[in-house]
Amino acid sequence: MKTGLEPYYELWENISARITGAIANVKTVKLSGAEAREEQRLDRESAYAYDVYVKRIRTAQSYYIWQSLLSNLSKSMVLGYGGWLVLLHRLTPGDVVMFAAYLDRLFAPVDSLNNIAVSLQQHLISLNRAIRLRDEGPVEEPGPDLAPGPGKVEFRNVSFSYIPGREVLKGLNITLEAGKTTALAGPSGAGKTTTADLLLKLFEPTGGDITIDGHSIAEAGPAAVRRAIGVVATDGAVFRGTLAENIRYKRPDATIEEVKAAAMAAGLARLLERLPEGLETEIGENGVGLSVGERQRLQIARVLADKPRLLVLDEATANLDYATELEFKQSLLNLNPRPTTLIIAHRYTMIKEADYVYILNDGQVVEEGTPAELLAANGWFTQLARQSGQPVAQGDGLTGL
Repeated sequence: MKTGLEPYYELWENISARITGAIANVKTVKLSGAEAREEQRLDRESAYAYDVYVKRIRTAQSYYIWQSLLSNLSKSMVLGYGGWLVLLHRLTPGDVVMFAAYLDRLFAPVDSLNNIAVSLQQHLISLNRAIRLRDEGPVEEPGPDLAPGPGKVEFRNVSFSYIPGREVLKGLNITLEAGKTTALAGPSGAGKTTTADLLLKLFEPTGGDITIDGHSIAEAGPAAVRRAIGVVATDGAVFRGTLAENIRYKRPDATIEEVKAAAMAAGLARLLERLPEGLETEIGENGVGLSVGERQRLQIARVLADKPRLLVLDEATANLDYATELEFKQSLLNLNPRPTTLIIAHRYTMIKEADYVYILNDGQVVEEGTPAELLAANGWFTQLARQSGQPVAQGDGLTGL
């Protein structure tokens, strides 16, 4: 069902999106000195949309003018001709008034139908969107829970493409041993985060299979898979509410003692000392009032309070200083039982203590082994160690998380 108004409403949606994007990224806009450019772009798009709006109003007004003109002209003709017939004694004044009243009753429904047609066109656009969403079906189908188990994960010949014909992952085969820490490293764009997203069922593989304890996650519900996995990422959200509510976000039944222990293990002790209400302190939208590092620690505390079966750390310590990173790694060692952990990082200090490391490049495993084995191989991993300024001698503190 097309109304012809879709481009008009899409135009205003684009302007709304432009304004929302500029406000959401106001810091980047200001730091880039792009205020004038954004203002000019918005002025240009708004001016065009306003011109289109004015043209629509003029078209509508011209229609109403002609409709009103036709209505009044018809009445004038009835009254004029009727008056002439009254003078000729062929009609009575009452007959003329009756005809004029009938004419009003004729045009009133026409006016109503016109208003209904305009309103119907506007609502048809919303109806079309609703039908399109219904036809697309649910984004995620419910499914059964994961079977209990130690948490061994296997990627079996997994392939994935965002765009058909352009593979991001190409026959990926990796294993995350239960209770062990496995690291994914490699240059930007190698497919590391995509690998984690597939494990979290944010996307479905275009080929191959992913299993947890031998059971394909394709058969499990997305919510069930995600309940078993804790995630700490650089872009994780902080919600409006208290610190305690944020830490409890994934596990609302966590006790205050567990929340406090998670906060301390995540390195939030100084923050809690600074805040007069401690864990009950209200924080703003997106963690307003917290530093980048404190927001990162808050995410870590959320995961520690959840005690997940599997743990994904996607650049989890990118915004932490070295001392806090050490505290975080120690807190992971204290988790009981130890979760199966997947580390995605560019920091050698985070990767070097993994039990096993896979180096990805162009969606494929190009190196794999223990950190000591990879150092001895003198490949990409060794280059990363040298760039970090860390010693590359075999056996240098590779204790395993």
